[in-house]
Amino acid sequence: METINDLQFDIDKYLIEMVKLGDNRAFEVLYQKYWSSLYYKALHQTQSKEVAEELTQELFLNLWDKKSNLKVEKSFQVYIHTSLKYKIINYIKSQIIQRKYQEKVKVKDSFDVVEEEVKFKELYQAFEKELNKLPKKYQKVFMLRKREGMSFKEISSTLDIPLSTVEKHMSKATKLLRNGLEEYRLA
Repeated sequence: METINDLQFDIDKYLIEMVKLGDNRAFEVLYQKYWSSLYYKALHQTQSKEVAEELTQELFLNLWDKKSNLKVEKSFQVYIHTSLKYKIINYIKSQIIQRKYQEKVKVKDSFDVVEEEVKFKELYQAFEKELNKLPKKYQKVFMLRKREGMSFKEISSTLDIPLSTVEKHMSKATKLLRNGLEEYRLA
């Protein structure tokens, strides 16, 4: 006498054979029969409704895509739940890898910030050194223009020198600073 499990096995076996032949209705029956239990198993393992739904849907999509090569050795229930187990394991592995990568990126980013700060301090010190090397008249014009924000006309009036002299001093100061900081220029 056949038990309910035997009967269940025979029905699933028949449905799988029909799915292999491309029968949409047979696939729909298997989908309706197993979707909920698979979804809740995935939800329990992943703690995410979206992920559980995605994994379950993906499992059935893969099943349909590979229907012609489908080989179920034991019961379909064992087959489909085992397939889900491996999908969940792969998902968790990918999450672990993603987290590790993100942690490495965060560490690298923090090193990059520190490196940029060091480079900025180094550049600032080199700039101050080059600025102090300038002749005093160039220094004065440059400081009034760049640090005080004065116009050439205001500098001319403040220092009581011709406007053309202010322009020449500024031009020469800029060239000397640029040359002195050549090694810090971006490629």
